[in-house]
Amino acid sequence: MILHYFNPGYELSAKRRQAHYTPTKPVRQLRHDLATLPIYYAAEGEGVLVPQDLPTELRTEQMVSRAETGDRIVPWGAAPEVPGIGYEPEVMRRLASRERSQELWKKLYEPSLFGPMMPPRRISEESEVPKEGRWVAKLDFSSSGRGVFFPKSIPELREVLRRHQELYLEPWLDRVADRGYEFVRHPDGGIEYVGVHLFTTGQGRYGASLVAPQAVVLEQLRRQPTTPTHEEYVAHLLERLRGYDFHGYTGPFGIDTVVWRDGDHLRLAPSVEINLRRTMGHVALELSRRYAEPTGLTLLYEITSPQGLTDLPLYLTGSLHTYAPTLLTPILPDTRFVALLRPTPKW
Repeated sequence: MILHYFNPGYELSAKRRQAHYTPTKPVRQLRHDLATLPIYYAAEGEGVLVPQDLPTELRTEQMVSRAETGDRIVPWGAAPEVPGIGYEPEVMRRLASRERSQELWKKLYEPSLFGPMMPPRRISEESEVPKEGRWVAKLDFSSSGRGVFFPKSIPELREVLRRHQELYLEPWLDRVADRGYEFVRHPDGGIEYVGVHLFTTGQGRYGASLVAPQAVVLEQLRRQPTTPTHEEYVAHLLERLRGYDFHGYTGPFGIDTVVWRDGDHLRLAPSVEINLRRTMGHVALELSRRYAEPTGLTLLYEITSPQGLTDLPLYLTGSLHTYAPTLLTPILPDTRFVALLRPTPKW
């Protein structure tokens, strides 16, 4: 049986090439609290690995707490902590590195399509710090919005570099909106476009996703015309991805970009990052397919604190609760993160 395993924070395990790496406490908490999330993208006949302490009454028939001989574990992200997933440790390290995002930006960028832009860069020496401009600084191996910094000045950027010794820099953009473009790479190398995903972030951390039929999403994009257009951007991605080095990766992946304001004009960035793994966008699109497409409802899927969330329906089973939030993941006494679906009259 295929068993899905939710393991955000896999990047540091991949960086160290260590099967026995222990994630930080916040990452362990996130893994534990949202462990049941794969039930919303697992196919029929596939299972989900969940913690031993998840009460029986909160389990569905898909959930198991250990793999049996012959089971194949499919993680959120490829890392040495997951046995038998078919990648060498050095390959997993490459897949998790932000260097893949830098490579993609260079592959995608065309001045005639995106306008003049400063490219992202990696720095490890103080002499490499830009002398001017505003920058977003990211650690090479990080996830879930951690390891992202927004220095307000060049001296502050130098201080961030001194603390962390190596940074991935992106030019700061006057961000208007976030978009995710979701794909699957098949074993024969073919690239399948799955859909576009609208989401929010705060200080680099994922916030919420729009759950709606693609027709509703595309109408939102038409109200926010950009250069390049959505259609031009998808065509450009599909063309350039044919020459992108996936290092043997197959499976779901996502490319994040931003709509940014350039004077009185809205532009799309070539890309912000590529995630060679399943993404929150893939989850949002699957929720849209299962629950929004038949009804045309507009919903909001978010990761939030469980504070104040009591007596809510747990898990979606084919019908939506349209007048109250619906929990996608359980709340236990020590829960700190919860996935929630709620109706939203306006995005």
